[in-house]
Amino acid sequence: MYLRFGVLLLFIISFAQTQTVKVGVVLPLTGSDASLGQAYKRALDTFQQVFTTEKPYLLNALEIVLRDSGSSLDGSQSEVEELINEGVQAIVCCTAAEEAEQVLPLAASYGIPLFALSPLSPLSSWGYSLEVSDEDIIRAIFLAMAERGQTKLAVMTEESQKAALEQILRRLSVPGGVEVIDLTTYPFEVDVLTPEALWVATRQPSAVLIWDDVYRARLAYVGLRQRGYEQNVFVPPKLFQEPWIGDFSGAFSLVSPLQSQTLSKDDPAYQEVMSYQNAYLKASSDGMFSAEGAELYDALNALVLALEQVLSYGIQDEDALRSALLDSLGQLREVQGITGKFDFSKTGNNLLPNSWVIARASGTP
Repeated sequence: MYLRFGVLLLFIISFAQTQTVKVGVVLPLTGSDASLGQAYKRALDTFQQVFTTEKPYLLNALEIVLRDSGSSLDGSQSEVEELINEGVQAIVCCTAAEEAEQVLPLAASYGIPLFALSPLSPLSSWGYSLEVSDEDIIRAIFLAMAERGQTKLAVMTEESQKAALEQILRRLSVPGGVEVIDLTTYPFEVDVLTPEALWVATRQPSAVLIWDDVYRARLAYVGLRQRGYEQNVFVPPKLFQEPWIGDFSGAFSLVSPLQSQTLSKDDPAYQEVMSYQNAYLKASSDGMFSAEGAELYDALNALVLALEQVLSYGIQDEDALRSALLDSLGQLREVQGITGKFDFSKTGNNLLPNSWVIARASGTP
């Protein structure tokens, strides 16, 4: 065993001296999405701190090239093109789904592994995503209801989202027979949701799913509680973080291990989560912790795991190295990260939704 490790380490050192794997990271560091980009940048800083401490033998084997998209589709496309011209072997980018769909064909044409920081279309034939899709979120909520013996679900959403939600709901079927008994919509421009909330509350469903952005979701939640609905209310995971979670006291959502406030020490993600939180606080200038952007950390860790597998091959050719990285990612199968468990045996949305947990916001509804 020790001999095999020594041989592998020798290969790693030899590889690090002769070849460096370049990974391009494109984030919206300026422009309208700069606050989101900076959150991902903090996750990147955390990764680099942990990587330096835990993988010192790989420091010369991995180079991260950070670029700013300027919060624009054209900026993302331009930066990805430039990174490819510079010979990167992998790319992490695209906090918006439309960005990912635009650059995926380019990465695919060069055989470059691409990790998207947004959900991918079910039709995507290239790339990986560490984000959970809307359908996976709602499926997990269905399963949670079925486990609790709750069979009647009502949904509240803004009018423009109705068609997409109806398609998802038609495809879903889980053990336990959860039935959608009502789908109530409301206008984009709205100040109160009293009539809609009253309608839903009078139906007395086992649970209500409010599927919307924070402003209207807050109106719907307040309306339900004011109309006397005291049962289970689910909101999207994106609302289950600061500064909005306080507006949904008593509500439920699906959260990653990193977001869970009651993560058990027996959870397979526990040690990874603790390590990330400690490193994040050390890297943070303000001493404040946030889970936002953490899927970038998991993407880079997955690449490092794949990289460690190909180091002993002694590959010098860039195209062959990219191919070897893709093969190694596929061989990883299930990987436990801080934002969930991932299956890299296929392209597309790789987060396994059953690795997330149902959590309840503290406080009284």
